[in-house]
Amino acid sequence: MSYTQLVHSSITRHKMMRVLTILVALMAIVIGVITNCLPAIIDKLIALENDSTGLERLRIGHAMAGGGAGGTAAMADAITTTAISKIFGVKTTSSRRSWRRLLDTMKEAELLYLSPSWGFGLGPEKFAADEIAEGLKYVSHVTKLALDVYLEESPRFVKLVSPTLKLLGDNPDAQYHIASLRTHGANEQQPKAFIVDGCRGENEVYFSISVHVPGDG
Repeated sequence: MSYTQLVHSSITRHKMMRVLTILVALMAIVIGVITNCLPAIIDKLIALENDSTGLERLRIGHAMAGGGAGGTAAMADAITTTAISKIFGVKTTSSRRSWRRLLDTMKEAELLYLSPSWGFGLGPEKFAADEIAEGLKYVSHVTKLALDVYLEESPRFVKLVSPTLKLLGDNPDAQYHIASLRTHGANEQQPKAFIVDGCRGENEVYFSISVHVPGDG
């Protein structure tokens, strides 16, 4: 590239940066003006004698936010935040990334597990549709159990199986409960102690607690 071309390219980039800076500044001014005027606009819209769906939703949101000046301010803040997220995108956080990984995993499970290689969708159309529906129900049950076990910060016992939640080969004469300790801060550097308390049922014949530790085998 010649010296003239380098100079021309540098000038072009400089102009583009100036234009971009001006556009960002103008957008910031517009957002600032709209933000300042938004509470008054909301109050005028709420006062309109119109029963359209949009205005009714605005009135309901205003009332749920507490009504009055406080409700108007809350609605203005919510609308501004939503508009900014639509323009610049939603802020990425660790919780959002984890949520999206969960959705991707569920999608992958649906595509792999409910596939012809596992025998789904090979029969007549009606039976194939029923099979896939039952398979999706099973995937939903497994997801529900995982959320019950791992979502809350403190470990707690949840039912592993129930009359409607089926997993593996459950025993109709037994009650199984499960809790996760590994994901709640228990590690080699700072081990934690957990106390299990409760009352045994009068008709219980057998009671036991098993601790499963992941290993190489």
